[in-house]
Amino acid sequence: QAACPFKAFSKHRLGLRKLEQPQLGLNAADRGSILHRALELVWIQLKNSDALHALSDSEQIALCEQAAQYTLDDFSQRQSVLTGSRFMAIEHSRLSHLLNAWLNVERQRSPFTVLETESKHVFRFQALELSARIDRVDQLSDGSYLIIDYKTGKSNISAWWGPRPDDPQLPLYGHIIERGEAELSSLAFAQVRLDGCDFKGVGDESVPEPKLQWNSKIQSEAGALDWPDLKQQWQQVLNALANDFVAGVSRVDPKHPVNSCQYCDYAAVCRVDITEPSL
Repeated sequence: QAACPFKAFSKHRLGLRKLEQPQLGLNAADRGSILHRALELVWIQLKNSDALHALSDSEQIALCEQAAQYTLDDFSQRQSVLTGSRFMAIEHSRLSHLLNAWLNVERQRSPFTVLETESKHVFRFQALELSARIDRVDQLSDGSYLIIDYKTGKSNISAWWGPRPDDPQLPLYGHIIERGEAELSSLAFAQVRLDGCDFKGVGDESVPEPKLQWNSKIQSEAGALDWPDLKQQWQQVLNALANDFVAGVSRVDPKHPVNSCQYCDYAAVCRVDITEPSL
C-alpha cells in the first residue's frame, strides 16, 4: 500500500500472481530462505552472546559448516535445484563463509539473548487480520527487546521514514511485540552479505546497543523528537495505510515512479508509463 496502492489491490484483493520464470540453480528467494534457516539453527544452538563468545575461532567455523550442511541437505530434499556434488560444495562454502562473517559482527554487540527465531504471529491490526514471521527477537541486557530483520540485499534505515515508508515491516512487528508488557527499545536490519555484513538500526537513547542509540542525525532524518515520538509516528502511518487498504484505495500511484515499478508484476494491468523523463 505504501509503495503503490494499485499494487496492493492487485496482489492482495485480486490475487494476481506472475508466472514463475524457470532458471538454473538457486534464485534470490531460495538463497534468502536458506540463509534464514541456517541462522535459525545457529541461534537455536547458541541461544545467547555468552555462548558465542565462548566459541574458539575453529569451533565457530565448525558450527557454521554444520548449520550450512544441515540446511542445504534439508533444502535439497524438498527442491531439486540443488543437484550435483560440485554445486552443493560451492553453496556450502558460500553459506558457511557468510554465516561466519555474520557471527563476527554479532561478537561486537553488547550482551543479548535470542528469544525468538523465525516465529510466526497471527494478529489483528485495525480491521485487518494479518500473519507475520519475525526473523528474530533479542532481549538486551536491560531487559528491553530488539527486533532484527535479516537482509541479503542492501539496506538502509531511511526505509522506515515518512508517510509512505519503503519498508514498514519492522515498525509493524514492533506493534506485535508491544501488545504485551514488553518494552521495544530498538529495531535493526542485519545486512548479511559476503561483500559486507553490517548491523544498522534505531532505538532509544539508552538502548544498550551503541550502534542503535538515538542521536541528532536520526532525529533530523526521521523527523521525530525521540524514540517514543518515532514509535507514535509509525503507529499513525501504519493506521493510515491499513485504513486506506480496507477502504479500497487503489489508485495507480507508485511512490518512486521508476524504482517502484522496475520489478512490479502489474505493469500490464495498470498501464502506467514508467519511462524516465527526458532531460
